Amino acid sequence: MNDKEFSKNININDGSDVCVFLFHRLSVTPYELKTWAEKIAELEVNVKVPLLPYHGGDSTLLYSVNSADDFYEWGRNYIESLKSTYQTVIELGISLGGGTIFDFLVNKGGNLDAAIMLVTGGFAAKELGLLTWLVRIFNLKAIRNPFIKEYDKLPVPLEYYNLKIKNIPKVP
Repeated sequence: MNDKEFSKNININDGSDVCVFLFHRLSVTPYELKTWAEKIAELEVNVKVPLLPYHGGDSTLLYSVNSADDFYEWGRNYIESLKSTYQTVIELGISLGGGTIFDFLVNKGGNLDAAIMLVTGGFAAKELGLLTWLVRIFNLKAIRNPFIKEYDKLPVPLEYYNLKIKNIPKVP
């Protein structure tokens, strides 16, 4: 499998008028949600897992983000497109993906038929107070990828893990 295969959008079309879409977290690709998408598709619904903006490349691409609003505006457009196509739209967002959905629902006045937002990864949640302080005091722009030593906990092939660690050793 090459780099591009890991960064592809996942689209499973079952001809349904129900669409479940999944937004991944920061510094990953739809590939990490492939198994989830396949299981959800067994419910005979359409499933979409798009590659979020600035993802699928390397840390340089991620560092070029001006603000979270870049993700939020893209998310709004994506969701509105789905809502104009499907009768029922259901979302599952993880970390950055969940924040994008939250912004759509709360700040943009959007609505979905159902939304599930999962919290940020354990590393960031445990260290959030320290990270917030470090960012403010030392003007930090990136941290070490929290999963750099955790391959045994990730259900992905070694090829994907190695690519991720090579291309994204730090996250903004």
